Amino acid sequence: MIPKFLLCCLLVTIVFEKTNNQALALPLPDRDTLSETLVISSVAVSNPKSQLLEVLETVNQMEDSQAKAILLNQIAVKYIELGELEQAEEILGKSLAISNSLEEQTIQVNLLTNIAQQYAQIGQLDKAQEILELTVEIANSVEDKLTQGQLLLEIALTYQSLGLEDSSQTLISQSQTLISETQTITEEPPPVAEYPFQEERVEFSLGFGATISSFRDTTWNVGTNSNLYKQWSRSDVFINSNVSVSFDSSRAEDEKYRPSSLTAVLYRRHLNQDWHFAANLFANTNQELLAAKNDDEDLTVIISPTVGAGFNLWRGQTAKESWDVQFLFSPRYEYDYIDFEERRNRVDPTLAIAFIGRGVKIGSATFNQIFVFGQSLRDSENLISTYNTTFSIPISERWSFTNRLFLRFRNQTIFEDNPQWNFYYTTGLDFKF
Repeated sequence: MIPKFLLCCLLVTIVFEKTNNQALALPLPDRDTLSETLVISSVAVSNPKSQLLEVLETVNQMEDSQAKAILLNQIAVKYIELGELEQAEEILGKSLAISNSLEEQTIQVNLLTNIAQQYAQIGQLDKAQEILELTVEIANSVEDKLTQGQLLLEIALTYQSLGLEDSSQTLISQSQTLISETQTITEEPPPVAEYPFQEERVEFSLGFGATISSFRDTTWNVGTNSNLYKQWSRSDVFINSNVSVSFDSSRAEDEKYRPSSLTAVLYRRHLNQDWHFAANLFANTNQELLAAKNDDEDLTVIISPTVGAGFNLWRGQTAKESWDVQFLFSPRYEYDYIDFEERRNRVDPTLAIAFIGRGVKIGSATFNQIFVFGQSLRDSENLISTYNTTFSIPISERWSFTNRLFLRFRNQTIFEDNPQWNFYYTTGLDFKF
């Protein structure tokens, strides 16, 4: 028996090549199983019926398994080719019983669709449909949606090969829905910058624009702004400077043009991934948005150096892209000279909390924000809050369209006509070097 068994193992490759329409749709058993079970005879021998019968007897001695069902299907195919339809039907019945007893759902569906095709070839289309309906039930019970969709597509193609277009189209639609749901691309979040951070080159941009506000009589106001940022491995600094000139025909002849400035310096010394030491400086000169009154000889100066601790709430791919909360102390200096009279000239110790967002991406645009709430330690009624935000939309690689909104609340006004709430809006173009 050993030489004959080995001969059958060798001839099985011929059978598989001649019947690959059916075999390739089936998962192959492992090597150990094949070495025990591949015993199909080739029709190339002189007495195919006797050889098939001998191979069938050998296969029938095997234990029920995936490999046995595959080989029975192949033997049935050979009998169909020889016109022995009754013998083929009997063999398909054995293969069907084995396939139904298997636990692996994917293997079951593959085997049963193959068996259904063979039943259709011997003229039993009703039996083929019955088997395919069973495979649909098995496929629908598969938990993995991608595998379920692939199995339903295989069954749909089998229906199509049998000319059952309605059933095929229904399953194709169902499988496409399942596969598309599982193939949705889920982009991995970009990596977060890790401390110590990568040192970056200096970034510098220069812009110009026009301004309007809620309470000034200025006819027009034009200005320039510059931004500089430098990142080291454990610290970074951001400097923003705005210089503008306003014109008002109602002013005295030698005071029609009035310069003003606003400077912000933000420095962080990172202690670890989350915490940092913060040292900031805010300086304003003749800024009507913070000033007491926009008049000819009036002068307002506000300087707020701050120090404190900061905690990172969110970080992007670089240290610059971040949301921080900072707890600050400031010896806030204010000077107001109104109507030829010095109204205020003092240092006011202040506690503040700041929420600072920088380099936050919203699509292709960049969002920056500074929100500060301060409470004077000298006067409990002296409160101040500022909100400074910029939104830049890139036009080209270097040019961007930038909008800036500054909101200010000051509980104590220096001049009776000043509102507590003011806003300051700038729009213009920035060029990045």
